Amino acid sequence: MLAVLMGLATCSPKVDSRGHVDALKQIDQLIVGRSHKQDVMRLLGSPSTTSTFGEERWYYITARKEAFGFLAPKVTQQNVTQITFDADGMVSAIERHGLNERRDIEVTQDITPTEGHQLGFFEQLLGNVGRFNKPPQEAR
Repeated sequence: MLAVLMGLATCSPKVDSRGHVDALKQIDQLIVGRSHKQDVMRLLGSPSTTSTFGEERWYYITARKEAFGFLAPKVTQQNVTQITFDADGMVSAIERHGLNERRDIEVTQDITPTEGHQLGFFEQLLGNVGRFNKPPQEAR
């Protein structure tokens, strides 16, 4: 009986919700062309991340993961809200993207070559032989 109860306990999912869950309900109060950065900050708080180039964009990310027992967690819901600002700081666009629009990015294993001299095994092993710091000069 105990084994059955423990087995059933592992069947219930562990839910982990992260991000701006409650803040995104208030996004309908923002008006394109009339709302400013301060309005967005007041309503939604600080963004999850911001753009690093091009137009200024703020991203509000919400994710929900579920894990069953010892299995790896799986993303069941994901929403990304992108707010774009013009040069004056006014909201110029609001876009929402869901889980079905995500793209997996494959990480490359390539190594970026660096300029300069590469030390061999023996150069690394014996590189400091004969290199000593000068003894400190005594105060006179």
